[in-house]
Amino acid sequence: MRGCPGDHLLPSVSHRPRSARTAPLWFAVALVGCTTATERAVERELAAIERRLAAPAPSAGPAAEATSDETPENVRFDGTLGPYLAYAFAHSPDVRAAYEAYRAAAEEPKIARRLPEPTLSFAGFVRAVETRVGPQRANLGVAQWFPWPSRLIQAGHAAALRAQAAGRAFEAAALEVARRVTHAYAELWRIDRNIEVETERATLFEGLADAVRIRTQTGRARIADVARIETRVLRARDRIAALEAARRSASAELRRAVGAPVDVELPVVAASPPVGAPAVSDGDLVTDAESHPRIAAMASMSEAERRAAKARRGERFPSFGIGLNWIITGASSMDPPPSDSGKDAVVATGMLRLPLWQRSYGAAERKARALARMYDARRRVLVLDARAQVEAALSRLDDALRRVEFYERTLVRQAEAALGSMRAAYAAEKAALADVLDAEEDLVELRRAAVDARADALRAYADLEALVGHPVPRKDMTP
Repeated sequence: MRGCPGDHLLPSVSHRPRSARTAPLWFAVALVGCTTATERAVERELAAIERRLAAPAPSAGPAAEATSDETPENVRFDGTLGPYLAYAFAHSPDVRAAYEAYRAAAEEPKIARRLPEPTLSFAGFVRAVETRVGPQRANLGVAQWFPWPSRLIQAGHAAALRAQAAGRAFEAAALEVARRVTHAYAELWRIDRNIEVETERATLFEGLADAVRIRTQTGRARIADVARIETRVLRARDRIAALEAARRSASAELRRAVGAPVDVELPVVAASPPVGAPAVSDGDLVTDAESHPRIAAMASMSEAERRAAKARRGERFPSFGIGLNWIITGASSMDPPPSDSGKDAVVATGMLRLPLWQRSYGAAERKARALARMYDARRRVLVLDARAQVEAALSRLDDALRRVEFYERTLVRQAEAALGSMRAAYAAEKAALADVLDAEEDLVELRRAAVDARADALRAYADLEALVGHPVPRKDMTP
């Protein structure tokens, strides 16, 4: 069956009228094969995820190119963030592990609703019992037990809700992978831009050193000035070497987050990644964070344990069994034999299993209800954490955006103008070399600070989206 009438409203055993407690056994048998609305939703969601995971990347466009043979030769990224995120969703081991856990949990409802296995028995008479129709030689029997209906129905509901919780855990895992990929990408972009800044600094200092050497020939500069500039060049080269070492580490982290093959190229575009403030209100972000997949998973687990408690309560009521026994009878030794000589007897049996250990059954029910309260408490903790974490992420984002605005549009431009004036003054011998060097240092440090601020803004936004559980539209800032 694909669905059952009334599967959205299943009253507990304690509220059922006495006539319902004596319902025919066929009712229990019919409901064993039923799937709930939750199970059907899980199946549809799993099918959609499977199609998305199996979909090949387009040969051109924003996604990474790949084939079924994942080797560095046939996996290419264009350097933007989007393809890394798409590839990570399809190839990250963390996402795959969460997906397989979801698939495994989706099978549990069918297991939970399973009837006990039928039993087949055979008994041979050591001494045949002589009857009028002949000696009884063996007894062949088959029996099937049926638990109280709520045990299977509610257990199936509980398993379906646990599968739903596994689905929310899968979503949370995908969000966390996206956050890690964005963080690694932002770090790689920051390192590359800082390498560019330091390379430019070294080049400028080398050019300045050549100019000062010419001045030393006419006595307008000292050899010590050349040595001082060359020291700055060496320091810049040392920073470049340190940044290149850091880039190897950042590339490894991005490769791990994405799940890319070893030795695959991980380019990062030089263009500044877009950053900006959220286009939605802070209150809406907090509200969305309160329904994060992790929080929804706790709610599903709590309801699953409540259903499990109802299933445990069903253990307090009898189980029913039906069976057939076939008594194999030999030919009668009477002379003349009776007309029904050797006729086998068939016996229908009805059985009742009495639940005597009520204290133990009550303990199992109380345990399930306690677990439901535990998941409720954990959900409330996560709600409180989500509110605080969203506020913290917004604070970090606001600070990063403020620094981006301040450095890129004010301080860097002023430092560039100051350096240009200082160079002109030095060329006219109206400024000291130390002033030029200081102006160079100020500009480089401000450029590095601007790069760091934009990378921090990208990371803070990734944290915010991971907290609210979905992409957040933003107002982009002009680089």
